[in-house]
Amino acid sequence: MGSIYKIKETFIFEKYGHINPEFDGVYSPKINSFVEFLIDRKNLMSNPKGVNGLLEIDDKDILESMRFYIIESRKNSSKKYWVERVNTLKRRVTVVREFFKYLQKEGHVNESIMIEIARWDDDKNYRDKFIKGISEEFKLIDNKEKPPYEDDELQCILDGCFKITQEIDEKEMFRKKKHTDYTQFVSALIIMLICETGIKYKVIGSIRREDVDFDNSIISIGRYSIPISKKLNEGLIKYVRIRDGIAQNEPKLFVKSERSNSPYVNSYVSSVMRRLTSEICSEEQTNTTGLAKNKIINLLTVGVPEIYIKEWTTFTDVVIEDCKRYVKTEVGQEYDHINKYIHKAFNRQDDGHLV
Repeated sequence: MGSIYKIKETFIFEKYGHINPEFDGVYSPKINSFVEFLIDRKNLMSNPKGVNGLLEIDDKDILESMRFYIIESRKNSSKKYWVERVNTLKRRVTVVREFFKYLQKEGHVNESIMIEIARWDDDKNYRDKFIKGISEEFKLIDNKEKPPYEDDELQCILDGCFKITQEIDEKEMFRKKKHTDYTQFVSALIIMLICETGIKYKVIGSIRREDVDFDNSIISIGRYSIPISKKLNEGLIKYVRIRDGIAQNEPKLFVKSERSNSPYVNSYVSSVMRRLTSEICSEEQTNTTGLAKNKIINLLTVGVPEIYIKEWTTFTDVVIEDCKRYVKTEVGQEYDHINKYIHKAFNRQDDGHLV
């Protein structure tokens, strides 16, 4: 074997490189933590067997590395970087599993770990039980109600969607029998739109073509004007060129093609979500509410009043209250957003008088 660092870098490239070679936020931080554990706690660098010491790692070491992962994350002054959810730990297990599978592919087999991994793959309940003790020890949140995605997962989902919108050729979009390229293209745009606006899935069908201001990268949802990214705006411009050729008299933004069903039927978006998340999550996900929650959490964090968020996203108090649990403000910053509203409301003229 080469050095542990070289092995790690090759593994990361092979695992996520086909998704987006420039982005390493999914596997890199988690495998980096595992390597740090091996060096710090298992003395891998001073092991006379060198990196072959990896073949002596057992399931107890994996568990201890999870403790290390959580403890080290909580040394960060910002809670934003803390490991606080069971799902995060599950993804850590997934990364370690893939790392040892990679070693096996390269001819370096840790038999005891591979037996354990086979049990994880065959029985998710066994995998969950494997980490239950540590989850309870550190009081990790086990949210059964469609949790938000991790930042790195969300970024990879967005990268994957953008890649779809870039790679599908406008001229070839209707070549396949059931127009699956068109359906994939629209599904990717819908996922990006949910991520960027926080809207509930059902809102998609109410958005009209005229609601998009392409010149200013803004989409109107009800009475609200929501800025969208350049990437999403460019994707929508590309889509509208195609859309206007098949449904000029249809007011809705997203329309079906001659051979496809309604593009905002959930099964199509679910198919794209399943494919993208199978690469990066501990298990496949089709949860668009989780995508919306990430944006809602961001909006709450910067102080957007929840009454407005509820109106344009159409989510209920249950979802908004769940999002509040994830809102983190740094010490001393709790009232910054409130003060901004106060300063705006009590606008002072140069002479010191209020207007």
